[in-house]
Amino acid sequence: MTDGPGNTDGSRIADGSGTRDGPGTNDQGPGTHPARRPREPAHAGGGDGADHERARQRILRGGRHDPHERSRRRIQRRRHIAVLKVDAPRGDQTTIPMGSAAGARVGQEVIAIGTPLGFLQNTVSRGIVSGLRDVDGSTLVQTDAAINPGNSGGPLLDRNGAAIGIIKSGYQGRDGLSFAIAIDHARAVIEGRPAPAAAASSTPSQYKPLAPAVASATDERRAMAEKAFDQRMAQIGQTAQNLDDYWRRFRAACYEGKVSAGFDHEWFALFDPRAMQGVVAPTCGPWHSEVRRMAFDIRDQLLALDERARQEGVYPGTRRDARRRYRLDYAGWDR
Repeated sequence: MTDGPGNTDGSRIADGSGTRDGPGTNDQGPGTHPARRPREPAHAGGGDGADHERARQRILRGGRHDPHERSRRRIQRRRHIAVLKVDAPRGDQTTIPMGSAAGARVGQEVIAIGTPLGFLQNTVSRGIVSGLRDVDGSTLVQTDAAINPGNSGGPLLDRNGAAIGIIKSGYQGRDGLSFAIAIDHARAVIEGRPAPAAAASSTPSQYKPLAPAVASATDERRAMAEKAFDQRMAQIGQTAQNLDDYWRRFRAACYEGKVSAGFDHEWFALFDPRAMQGVVAPTCGPWHSEVRRMAFDIRDQLLALDERARQEGVYPGTRRDARRRYRLDYAGWDR
């Protein structure tokens, strides 16, 4: 392949998953391990945490072991870019030239290469540039090319075969919405110079909402379940407050003795015989039965609601926080 437009230093990506260390790079220190097949001696990968390790493995797996070969790395943590350099590259390694996202235009064709699901190596998908986004000072190339888990760190190519981006993310349940970090940021890391100014024409504040992950269909269902759960909790909480008044009248007229403190609602003591050591007046039996019926009805509603919310994927912490918010958090509900 020939160098892409704007590629004046001959930097290239090895086999779609690496970038060459350009002039002026000061390596951060050696580490000994086998090389995969890099003719050009480095790799740039996008992604978080484990993606850095997967990017490293894409170079290390499948190659011959040579204990004299060493790789050295540079990392741009803010943009999740890692660069590996191999000291003894193979001479027959296929390479991909580094281009630039600066010349990318909305609507132009692009090609994504990666390993979907972690085992479908060198899978190619085609799409267009949907937009250039400035997110917190980083240029992201938005594309509708099919991106799946495992593609992260692969190259996004223009029609000339030059890499213009490093695939970063695609959103499950949002076909046609994927992003790649502009290759210009990787070039800056390789050459040891400051990152280039964002190429996107829009202001960062416009696209800050793009930074968080877009909710999947499962997340949306969970959010709806959380909303319904909270609304029902509010209703039960109001019923519990109404019972407070009924309980106070019952206690004043019919109960002699102490009630253990520490409950959000004093009538929670009805679920714990040890909390009520006093005596109910003999003439108040029906009233006592009614207040117990109302309390146990609230308990049954809460237990049923909690189980339904659990089945709908509402997290335990969310359910607990709602119970506390509506003063319905009590360890003895299931007694």
